[in-house]
Amino acid sequence: MLGADGWLRTGDVGSIDADGFLSITDRKKDLIVTPGGENVSAQNIENALKASRYISQALVVGDRRPYLAALITVDQEEAEKAARNADQLQLRACAIFCVCVVCLGVVGDAVSEVDA
Repeated sequence: MLGADGWLRTGDVGSIDADGFLSITDRKKDLIVTPGGENVSAQNIENALKASRYISQALVVGDRRPYLAALITVDQEEAEKAARNADQLQLRACAIFCVCVVCLGVVGDAVSEVDA
């Protein structure tokens, strides 16, 4: 939401460097309120997801939304190792998107462990 001063109010904490680039360093509010009124720590979920060697970054969103969602980036090196170990290396343009069934499986398993 844009404020009267023209700034985008995201709820994040950041700084602008000498070259004018914005770096997001934290969030103002770490608790997400679910539709049932439960307070959930986004950081705890993100850290649990990142505990998997297949996940390099995770961002949880969903404050006052019907469900939580996570944006996850795959650790390309670990995903490729898993694919090679499973003898199913099907990586095309992996720098952009990992299309390997094994890779999707191991990341899905990691998410399921956190969701349990």
